Amino acid sequence: MFDTTDALTLPASLPPPHSQAGQDYFDGSYGLDPAFITKPLEERLAACAIQITPGCLAYNRTFTVKPGLLGPTDGDRVPVVVKLYNSTHRQRLVDVPPGANAWRASQQRAAVTEEDIAEYAREMNIIAGPEMRHPNLLRVLLFSCIPRDWICCEMFESNLFTYVQEHRKSFPREWRPCQSLFTKVVSPIASAVEFLHHNKYVHKDVNSKHVLIMCNFSRVVLAGHKLTKHHDSEGMLSSAKRGEIHWMDPLCLEHAYAPVNDVYSLGVVLAEILTGDAPFRMENQGAVVKKLVAGESSHHIYDDTERRWPRLCQLFRRTTDTTDQGRGRPDAKAFGKEVTQCAKQDDSEVPSATRQVEAEMHAAEGLEDKPGCVVS
Repeated sequence: MFDTTDALTLPASLPPPHSQAGQDYFDGSYGLDPAFITKPLEERLAACAIQITPGCLAYNRTFTVKPGLLGPTDGDRVPVVVKLYNSTHRQRLVDVPPGANAWRASQQRAAVTEEDIAEYAREMNIIAGPEMRHPNLLRVLLFSCIPRDWICCEMFESNLFTYVQEHRKSFPREWRPCQSLFTKVVSPIASAVEFLHHNKYVHKDVNSKHVLIMCNFSRVVLAGHKLTKHHDSEGMLSSAKRGEIHWMDPLCLEHAYAPVNDVYSLGVVLAEILTGDAPFRMENQGAVVKKLVAGESSHHIYDDTERRWPRLCQLFRRTTDTTDQGRGRPDAKAFGKEVTQCAKQDDSEVPSATRQVEAEMHAAEGLEDKPGCVVS
């Protein structure tokens, strides 16, 4: 664990926590309810000056995210989130003998070897250490000594996926993104990915759910970088497939994961903002795999979007092009710069009448052409 004295001060007023099931499918082997806080867990967290507060921010079959406070009870406390791993805190129901006490069974933990602890400590010290310090990467503030027990991170108000989908629904006619969404969100996230690549890591799960945002886009960070893999001595990368299929480069279906695949995922995030649509409209995984194999694009670009943002649309196509193993794609650094340049150039050529209509729509929905409030 590392010192948190330089942790960022976060707003005291945050939206009330709510329970939201994750996109990861349930197979019925876990209960649909989030993991609960046991007395031993509460004591372990209290020893690290962490108090869990009521509510649940998100959960799926892998983990549960709870809101909390970090700091001494008699001093300033910072809002944080605590990720609890369900494999540790919730026994698989199929493994609990009939008639047994489910609560007691849920406290049983598989034996952890010294090798498990050493590997976990090595991974977490990299993720939470100075090597991973970047203004647009989510910071891990504290983590447990027990492998995959809990992790404490910064608190954010929403994520890009939720933001786009909620605003998409609020526009009765069409989704009209403003320039700020490209320059204040996509470019910084590309900078974070470039930082990982520069340090010989790949993210392997770049998607809009991992883009966390604060009100007025005052802070934007990329989460999920626990999935990074380091280059080995020969420059090869792990061939393990990780991440959500809707944002995954189809090249990963046949080849080891590499930095170029992260850039593909950045292009899909760009298209989400351009169109307001989720990739492949969040169809089931089997249908998405078939479309990836068939070479279908994650998004359909409509004519009005093409006219409004022609350079950004072209950048999306070039970034997600799978011909020649994606060698025609820009790297993450170039992608971030091109997003800013294309957005400004496209926006400068918009007719005044179109600009006025967009300004009125953004103002009506509380979204200005400068960074708008993410969560009302």
